[in-house]
Amino acid sequence: EENPDLIILPGDNVSGFTTKIYLNWLIDKMESYKIPWAPVYGNHDMEGTASIKWQSAKYEEAQYCLFERGPAELYGMGNYALNIVEDGDIINTLFFLDNGRYHKYANGVEKEVYVGEEQIAWYEDTAKAIADFQGRSVPSMLFSHTAMPEMKEAVEKYCVQSADDKYYYVPKELGFGYFAYLPCVAPINTGFIDRAKAVGLTHVFCGHDHESNGSIYYEGVRYTYGLKTGKSPVHWNDAKSY
Repeated sequence: EENPDLIILPGDNVSGFTTKIYLNWLIDKMESYKIPWAPVYGNHDMEGTASIKWQSAKYEEAQYCLFERGPAELYGMGNYALNIVEDGDIINTLFFLDNGRYHKYANGVEKEVYVGEEQIAWYEDTAKAIADFQGRSVPSMLFSHTAMPEMKEAVEKYCVQSADDKYYYVPKELGFGYFAYLPCVAPINTGFIDRAKAVGLTHVFCGHDHESNGSIYYEGVRYTYGLKTGKSPVHWNDAKSY
């Protein structure tokens, strides 16, 4: 309906024992639009029988898909950047980050993985190289699967629970939509957002929490959920069609 120039999938693209079949269906559907598209990985993408290497190869083979595996030394797969160019100038950089996994912490609890130093340094170095090439700082947007700890901080600080103690509504002056629950984030904050802001970060988009569609502005950055579309299996929470 909107005729976009680019479609981005923030993870949980496929799941289950028939992942290979589902991924082929997904790619065929996305390719049918004949519009550039770019995915990141979510935790459910890891649950099926298809390896991330196999999935990555399929994405890279697709004509309109802009996915890249990214530097081999970084955590995960699918850490890459795309520049938006207008009249020969880079006006924005889109960063794609793989944080769609669970990590077992020292206390034995498995929670969302943190953004490590290697990924942070890659973000900084890439943004600085683009700024050097362009001759000025270039604003950037981040697309990942799991929300950042700052998004949870913002919801806790500014949003209000409804009477049923479930939904956190966003104040109109800060954003829109709602949070079905507190954003599920890594239990430790490695300072990634502060360092990314220093080199141009203005927006963060994520998925993961299927029932949430909120967007909130917090300390110079807007944090927004990609809307979950289509019904989910029962074990994927209570996400509904919109």
